[in-house]
Amino acid sequence: MAEIIGILRHDATFGEKETLRYLKNNLPKEFTVYVETPIHKSRDLKYPDFTILTNYGVIVLEVKDWVQVRQATPHWVVVLTRNNKEREEKNPVEVARNYAINLSNQLNRRRNGDLPGEAIPWSYAAVLPNLPGSTITQLQKVWGEEFVFGKYHLENSDILLNRLKNLFPAERMRPLTREELDHVRSTIYPILEFTTEDQRVIVLDEQQEKIVAEPIRAEEPQKVQRPGRQEEQARQEALFEQLTQPVETDELPHEGKQLVQNFAIRLVRGFSGSGKTLVMIQRAKFLAAQYPEWKIGVFTYNKALQQMLERAFQGTPIKPLTFDALCRSITRLDDPQMIEFQDWLKENRPSMPFLAEFKPNDLESEVKWIRDMGIEQSDAYLKIERRGIGRDLRLNREQRQKIFEIYRAYQQFLETHQRWDWEEAHRLTLQKLQSGEVKFEPYDAILIDEAQDWAPLWFKVIQTILKPDGFLFLSDDPSQSIYRFFSWREKGIPVVGRTRWLRVPYRNTFEIYQAAYRLIENYEEIQQSLAEEGEPVSPALNPHTMRHGQRPLLRKCRGAMDEFNFITDTIQTLRSRGLRDNQIGILVRFKDDIDKLKSRLKGYEVQISTIHAFKGLELEAVILPFLQRTFNFSENDPQRQSKESQERRLYYMGMTRARNYLYLSYMNDLPAVFQDLHKSGLVDFVN
Repeated sequence: MAEIIGILRHDATFGEKETLRYLKNNLPKEFTVYVETPIHKSRDLKYPDFTILTNYGVIVLEVKDWVQVRQATPHWVVVLTRNNKEREEKNPVEVARNYAINLSNQLNRRRNGDLPGEAIPWSYAAVLPNLPGSTITQLQKVWGEEFVFGKYHLENSDILLNRLKNLFPAERMRPLTREELDHVRSTIYPILEFTTEDQRVIVLDEQQEKIVAEPIRAEEPQKVQRPGRQEEQARQEALFEQLTQPVETDELPHEGKQLVQNFAIRLVRGFSGSGKTLVMIQRAKFLAAQYPEWKIGVFTYNKALQQMLERAFQGTPIKPLTFDALCRSITRLDDPQMIEFQDWLKENRPSMPFLAEFKPNDLESEVKWIRDMGIEQSDAYLKIERRGIGRDLRLNREQRQKIFEIYRAYQQFLETHQRWDWEEAHRLTLQKLQSGEVKFEPYDAILIDEAQDWAPLWFKVIQTILKPDGFLFLSDDPSQSIYRFFSWREKGIPVVGRTRWLRVPYRNTFEIYQAAYRLIENYEEIQQSLAEEGEPVSPALNPHTMRHGQRPLLRKCRGAMDEFNFITDTIQTLRSRGLRDNQIGILVRFKDDIDKLKSRLKGYEVQISTIHAFKGLELEAVILPFLQRTFNFSENDPQRQSKESQERRLYYMGMTRARNYLYLSYMNDLPAVFQDLHKSGLVDFVN
């Protein structure tokens, strides 16, 4: 079954729909059929019915719905319309040939030094699915036997494949290289080509292409007028596979049922470096081009990622925002009124003695979870099953009641004194939207990156600002959940049957990704999150197709000064290899290390950041120092398992920020997680 990219217009003819159905069902999966994609010629755009990319060349097809032909010449044809009137039209073989020549010219113009060699083979044909075999035979004599297809040429897979091959002279038949196939794909569908900030050109792979260009909703089977003298009615088969599989809506919460009925939903899950963000960017641009009247929103959690997205969407009407920025734009909250939960705790400890029963960080985590879930009533909190980080606290009913009292007291304080924190900003945003206090023009489509870090209450806000029949596109990597741990069921978004996986990690070299994935590969909790809503999924690590480079380097330092010297020496080495300072990053676990590094690295312009803040971004080279400060959990800590899971995810994410060079350093004791990398031979160890 061939891959179909694009969708027929609503007024497509019966013959076009029949032809597409046969092409889809009778061509192999290695073939891609592009539907009505534009070909540029001077200041004009032409839309051939179908363009087929095979592994030996590219073919343009022109389909005509004629039911009777009166006369044909090499250049013209007289057809009889359904109301028995004659009409003169151009020879469709010649039309297809002109389209193919224009496409070939485009392919040649876009060739560069990276794609030497012969021109890419091309051909063309006309498809006349409604004409009888005798008429097809007569037209073949006039226009060329190999260039005219009838219905019987489409119905049988073997016949169709042979007919397509016969369009090419034997001397022009040759297999296309991967580079040539990508060149054709990005020429036919320019949305597949993306230029990064450092001027690297990336062409999306076939799986990414399907996601970017898939129709918003599946086409419903329609009754169409079958041409012919009897003019009989017949229901045609749906043109595309349903984007969604049946969902047991009885198992979903109320909001989920509404989403199933109204929204078109797509969840794209992928491993680090598999191109999720790139696919989301190109999907948004594709939608903006297809539906210029749409209001399209792009949202993320991380400020640095939002700034990168802002640059990617320059020149388009799309303005990416963080979720917090969206909430601020709606609530208009003032910075001076902001407060931290921990500050409130310190002030209220004397008046609330039972606060001493809980560790401040554990208490903050649990209250944050309540607020992220949007829980307003004590009974709801007491009944709900606690998931994610914090579940290991194993709070009894009495402790839960006390925590909820603390939450209510803090909430009362915020409302009485008109103070706020980010969780309150999220709650107020939802309240103002639902009450109608704020008038907000809803979006036609919303795309969310790094959605694994979003909370259920946030998605309630998103549902409120998305049109009832809107489109929701989500991108996530559950192995990189470092802020929040909520299932899609808890978030109220039905994703069963609406999920696509990207499994090839393109960003990193094989050596870097293999070492990084080792951190999460055999950790049960993380693997369970990868298998949510389906079977376990693993990355496609292929040493024959992935880029290769040096193994990550793990350096043991004699002390703090030795570690700083290692960092500066590494920067100098990378400079000597042609890297600029802005292509090098030092990522740390704790914020207090940033100032120490900046004071030691005056005169250098490398990027220094926490790992958290660099989420979703990438660099040529990454240095991860001070590993001795990580994975420091007490054996008796009830949340040890959850915290270790979070730390493994964090360092997996940090390591996969590096495209070509990765360096790790420590002094004194090395955590067991990194010792395993050394023992497994996945890093080069320097003592």
